[in-house]
Amino acid sequence: ESNTYTKMYGKWLNTRKAIGFDLDSYEDENIQKIIDFIKKAVEKKNFYLCFFEGGIEHWINSIKYSLEGEIGYTLWGDPGENKGQDEMTGFSFATLVNKYREGHIKIENGAVKLAPDIHPLIGVFYATKKDSGEKSGVLGFGIVTDIDFDVYRNFKGWKEDNDKLWLVRFRIKVLYFNDSIRNNLGNPDKWSGDNIEGFAGFRTNQCFDV
Repeated sequence: ESNTYTKMYGKWLNTRKAIGFDLDSYEDENIQKIIDFIKKAVEKKNFYLCFFEGGIEHWINSIKYSLEGEIGYTLWGDPGENKGQDEMTGFSFATLVNKYREGHIKIENGAVKLAPDIHPLIGVFYATKKDSGEKSGVLGFGIVTDIDFDVYRNFKGWKEDNDKLWLVRFRIKVLYFNDSIRNNLGNPDKWSGDNIEGFAGFRTNQCFDV
């Protein structure tokens, strides 16, 4: 029953028309709109880049969620420690929440409206190496769609060792998985990151300007 609920969750949500495309439609015309949206954002540097790093075990479970749970969306999280609080919401991981707000909404006379020119948060999925049998690198990327602060629940695929709580959890619309995932959807043991220049050396979740 719980698995059915998870799969149904996305069916209760619709992409706002003002966004200009449908996050959940796989029709050719809509896919082209998404491609054009991302292409324009990258060419004009109208986006924020987020780097989401973690062990391959956590990423395997998050990717499984996108394949078996809420199709097309993955989850990632952060304890929010030593990353400040967003001034409007009070959420931890201030850079993520601040840039999400700045990129998507504007406030006029106290009223919150969608920004006329959206700057998406593009999140890179990065697996870190923890032992000699693992390969670090980029697994894929997507658009951060929403952010949650959850004290009551933790995603089942993430361990909370040493009293670390994954309080900040966000969903990401998957735009790309690398070949190791696409060619081995049913065999996570073969999933590994691609070594891409410029993405090595990060050891914490972070978002920044481009």
